[in-house]
Amino acid sequence: MAGIVLGQKRRDVDVEREDVADRVLILDATQTTERVGASGMWTNRNRAIERLFEVCGERVVGGVIRARQSRRRHHAAANLSDDFLPRLGVGRDTLTRLRDAAAARADALAEQQKQLDAARAALEEKRAQLEEMQDAQEQRFATLNQSAIGQQELIAAQEQQLAAQQALVDKLKAAADRLDIAYRGRFDWPERGPFLITQEFGPTRFNAFHTGLDMSYINRCEGPIYAAGDGIVLADGRPNQKYGDWAIGVVIGHSQHLATLYWHLSREIVTVGQEVHVGDVIGYEGATGFATGCHLHFEVQFDGSPQNPRKYLP
Repeated sequence: MAGIVLGQKRRDVDVEREDVADRVLILDATQTTERVGASGMWTNRNRAIERLFEVCGERVVGGVIRARQSRRRHHAAANLSDDFLPRLGVGRDTLTRLRDAAAARADALAEQQKQLDAARAALEEKRAQLEEMQDAQEQRFATLNQSAIGQQELIAAQEQQLAAQQALVDKLKAAADRLDIAYRGRFDWPERGPFLITQEFGPTRFNAFHTGLDMSYINRCEGPIYAAGDGIVLADGRPNQKYGDWAIGVVIGHSQHLATLYWHLSREIVTVGQEVHVGDVIGYEGATGFATGCHLHFEVQFDGSPQNPRKYLP
């Protein structure tokens, strides 16, 4: 930097020297003109130059002017070479660096845009997956809701059935409470008309305990069977089928403790829960189940334990 300043100073000094030389030359030419001309001294410089052209000739003055212009052009070129060109090189380097930085920035922005596009695509894919999962979840919820509604309806139906059964049980208990009296000696015979007792209550010759009375109509089968007392039908159809006994029978509850059983019927005409009264026909004599002939097995139970029916019959 100090060398550039020193060179500039030197060129400025050279220009000053050249200006001084030009002035001296012009002064000499003017003086020469004054000596040659008889018109006196011109004070105007331009006029003096014109006079110089006339007196000294175009070659002398033109040479002076051209030399001066050449020196000024040389001076300007030197200034351009020593001062402007280095700065131009620095500017060119700076411009190159800025262009490189701009290109790098553009590449970085392009890469960021690419990453942003990829992120947007991934986001759209995730959003689509989320919507699909949400739709599936809503469908499952709807299915579960329908299933829950179905389960609730089934539970409600079962509760209604249980309530009906409980109502029946309550009704039977109420009826049994009304009939919870000592029935001994108050049952009627379940067969009416000519019939025979074919097997008594108790041990038999077959080393088996007979739990009731067997009776049979004389000279006929399938005679009517009557309820021995007032009560509620607790069982009908084939109550012991699960034990392998296919006999048709009816069970009537007379109180909370007392019940009568009518077995080996050919058919029954009452249903569970039906209220019956003494003397009502409940079925007809038969030989269903383990039977050797047409007869009625009549049994009295107290708290589930067989009792001798004759204690309760007239």
